[in-house]
Amino acid sequence: MAASQQIAIRNKIVGILVKQVRTQSGVSQQECAEILECPPESFARYEQGEQGLSLPQLEALAYLLGVPLSSLWDDEHGASTMIKEAPLPMGELIALRRKMVAIEFRKCRTSAGLSVEEASNLLETTPETIRAFEGGSRDIPLAVLEIAAEWCGRVLADFVDE
Repeated sequence: MAASQQIAIRNKIVGILVKQVRTQSGVSQQECAEILECPPESFARYEQGEQGLSLPQLEALAYLLGVPLSSLWDDEHGASTMIKEAPLPMGELIALRRKMVAIEFRKCRTSAGLSVEEASNLLETTPETIRAFEGGSRDIPLAVLEIAAEWCGRVLADFVDE
């Protein structure tokens, strides 16, 4: 299966899971958009699978929705326990996690012996996009991160910051 098809399917699955957990939690799309600091229309595209969420964005949503992170990417885990804590500065935390994930993404690419150009060909994107991912200036969609994890023999859970 081509990377673009794999990414599209994964984005749809994650979108469905996010919408399911969000509605079960009684949280609006507007509230989710606010925590991700994006327009509600963008959040709707995430739920429809038209756009991929990044791991830091999913971590922020899991916090907001009070569910384990895995319930937003793996329907086997479900939204079991609700967790409620004091509010955190989500914008700052997402930016920090984006940079941390970017470093791990680059480590995977280099440990797999792939150049930026080779990685961009495998992901059916541009070298500029790969550089933006690795520089932390652009969110890495979860589906793309899963593919990168495969390159270096890791799994998505290895990127999670507990």
